[in-house]
Amino acid sequence: MKRKNIVFWTLTTLSLIVPVLSLIFDLMWLIAASQIIIGFALAWLRYSDSKSKEERINNLGQRVDDTGMSIIDNVQYLYVIIDKDKHFLFGIEKDGSVDWSKGIPQPIKDELNKIKLEIEYLKSSSAK
Repeated sequence: MKRKNIVFWTLTTLSLIVPVLSLIFDLMWLIAASQIIIGFALAWLRYSDSKSKEERINNLGQRVDDTGMSIIDNVQYLYVIIDKDKHFLFGIEKDGSVDWSKGIPQPIKDELNKIKLEIEYLKSSSAK
């Protein structure tokens, strides 16, 4: 990450200084050369950033594979995630509601529902 910051600030500095110098000394070739160098550097930054993102996605995929989670088809749900022992972890029902009741203890779920109701009440009372 430090290398990307150094390259970024170097490019920023070059893009500001080179045009000023080329105008002062009337060196148009300097602008063209600097633009080519800046273009290659930006392409390199984009390439390295995409490689970094690809590595992070692969690592995340590996972590998900290590947990043994899988996505299954189900008549009741549009999307279901189960663990390696076939226990329900998460699902989105066909009506769009999220079913996570199996993973959250009932007291916490009750508290979250209270908060949800309070938010809905506040939204409806502020709309009036």
